[in-house]
Amino acid sequence: MFRVWSPALQCALLFATQAYATQTLVQVEDGEVAIHWASTSSFRFCRAWPGQKCEAKPAGASNIIQVKQSFSSTEALLSTEYLTLVVQRKDGLIRVLNAKGEELMAEVSVTRSSDGEIRVVRKAEPGEGFYGLGPRAERQADARGMRIASLRPFLYSTKGYGLHHLSPGNYVFDLGASDTQYYAVTIRPAQRLEYWFYYGPTFKGVLEEHSLVSPVNGVMEFGVLDRRRLPPQATLLDPPQRGSWRTLEETLLKMVHASLSALPLPVFDLTPYRDSDLLLYGRALELASVAPLVSEAEAPQLEENEKASLRAEMLATRRRLTPFLLAYADEVGQRGYPVLHPLPLQYPGDSEARKIADQFLLGDELLVAPLYTPENRRRVYLPMGIWTELATNRIYQGRQWIEVESTPGAVPLFLRNGSILPLENDLPGAPMILHYTPRLAAEFFLYEPDLGRYSQLHAAPAGELMRLEIDSRKTRSYQWIVHHLPEPKEITTGQIVLTRIQQADQLRPGAWYYDREGRNVHIEVAVIKDQVSVTHISFNE
Repeated sequence: MFRVWSPALQCALLFATQAYATQTLVQVEDGEVAIHWASTSSFRFCRAWPGQKCEAKPAGASNIIQVKQSFSSTEALLSTEYLTLVVQRKDGLIRVLNAKGEELMAEVSVTRSSDGEIRVVRKAEPGEGFYGLGPRAERQADARGMRIASLRPFLYSTKGYGLHHLSPGNYVFDLGASDTQYYAVTIRPAQRLEYWFYYGPTFKGVLEEHSLVSPVNGVMEFGVLDRRRLPPQATLLDPPQRGSWRTLEETLLKMVHASLSALPLPVFDLTPYRDSDLLLYGRALELASVAPLVSEAEAPQLEENEKASLRAEMLATRRRLTPFLLAYADEVGQRGYPVLHPLPLQYPGDSEARKIADQFLLGDELLVAPLYTPENRRRVYLPMGIWTELATNRIYQGRQWIEVESTPGAVPLFLRNGSILPLENDLPGAPMILHYTPRLAAEFFLYEPDLGRYSQLHAAPAGELMRLEIDSRKTRSYQWIVHHLPEPKEITTGQIVLTRIQQADQLRPGAWYYDREGRNVHIEVAVIKDQVSVTHISFNE
């Protein structure tokens, strides 16, 4: 359905319609405004001046959105289940409100100069933060107070909305640098003002809305990719001519900012670091081991030396992480989330986490704090929760800064309480490793790419017991490593009492081992395809 508001409709001052609207076109004094809906919480906005027209139906617009529309001599009101748009007839300015009537976004002015510069000014509320605008080397995650020229004009506001600007041109975002009460977007040269508006209200919700309009498939290859043949959905992070400590830090920051800009698959290129000294090369490999994607110009010809050994360990780490990364690579296509979860994305309610751009989570569970200086130590912020440092099995409370030390070749990794971390075993044919950090319940959906299905992993306290469940799509052996438990009294799988062994290297299906020093329980179970294995741990305490 196509609806036009014009002065001829002024007689309908109190008239409202309930319609399935593809487009609403509002004639304003010096042009037109067109609204296309992608969902009840996303729309494409176009503001055209005399001599220009908005597209009849751009890509991403839907045919099935129910919109309540009302028109008066001064404004048009468009309402869905989640949003209300108010379009001013005089100047085409818009306000966007949520279902509670709270103002999300309000334009103060929109101007277009004779030489083709468009400038739009919007309110910036106290405490409002801004994220995105492409791969940038800013140490501060929140861009509030900055002036940024961007080739990736995707912006997220902590008011709960995202803007994906579409008009061709060079963009400059003044995010309260000139006036703290407003933020301004300047596009030059430009003929129309066009953008998608997404209401989350969370950052993840905004990315899901964006994926409806601009879907991206995940990449399920975690080795080193050929830079000349990267998949089109990958974003190469502009490699420097020569690697340095500064460029390594910049690459980490760009990786995080890209993930905040609806670029879910940033690529870290190792080529500039090949000729670096051993320490810098090793640090670059550490970052590569946890990057969403890694590339090189061509395979290096390394002798059997320390560099070759470090590179082999990086590849081994990525192989271990493959079962974990597969789930989040699939989520790129399913929900539009990045593989790398920046702290502002994962912990929007944590004022400290919202500032940080030099650490991140892989998926929802694994906090990563790469080292990017010659020092073996760095400060790490732990968000809310309880965290286990995987290298030491040490427990940390969240909402605090800590200082950690890392040996060369190892990135500090922290597993969140209530998480399952699946890892490929280093030995061919050996069981898949499943780390679980109680006492909160956990689940993980293990993506099986050759089947297009999920094996389901669940773990939780069950009264005085600990319950571990595997619903496997493949016949496979698994080894649970359950952290921070007292010594078990008995472990059963189904009706079978498992055998306790005294040495970890004797572990086999149907057996378990208790590491008294680490307080970890190791249990190996063999699971038949499409059957459910349930293991219970009972305790003396």
